[in-house]
Amino acid sequence: MSAFTIPGWSDQQWIMDPVVQPGPLVRIICPALRQPDGKPTWAWIKRDRLHSTPAARTTDPITSHEAAAMQTPDKVTNSHRLVMALLFEHGPMTDFDLADRASRASQVKVKQTSIGVRRAELVRLGLVVDSGFKGKSDTGARAIRWALTDSGRKEIGA
Repeated sequence: MSAFTIPGWSDQQWIMDPVVQPGPLVRIICPALRQPDGKPTWAWIKRDRLHSTPAARTTDPITSHEAAAMQTPDKVTNSHRLVMALLFEHGPMTDFDLADRASRASQVKVKQTSIGVRRAELVRLGLVVDSGFKGKSDTGARAIRWALTDSGRKEIGA
């Protein structure tokens, strides 16, 4: 789950409540700020106020924290746009297909696990959805083919 800050409101790291929240308001949680009863502080905020900052899990090794610190919101945004553009151009694809196409497009090796994280974020935002069709993984196992939603097409101006 990516942590983020809310410019002009809080410099604390927040996370989105893991319960699916499809509307314009989302419940966010600040694990660092505790209420008197010990529970984390939470708030409702408009979805468009969120600015994602990649973060590693507290259980991840130091190398994951270093990699997360090197990311910028622009990099994440560019990665999201690449995933959406590939789905628009080529239709429903598995994360393995997306990684292959992204590697060709960027001329840099993109791993299925990395592209899967970006695609999962797009699913949470309602921009990408399970197409209902299956493809194959790199080992031949069945894998979900992901597709843009109408909102995803609007987001990229299609």
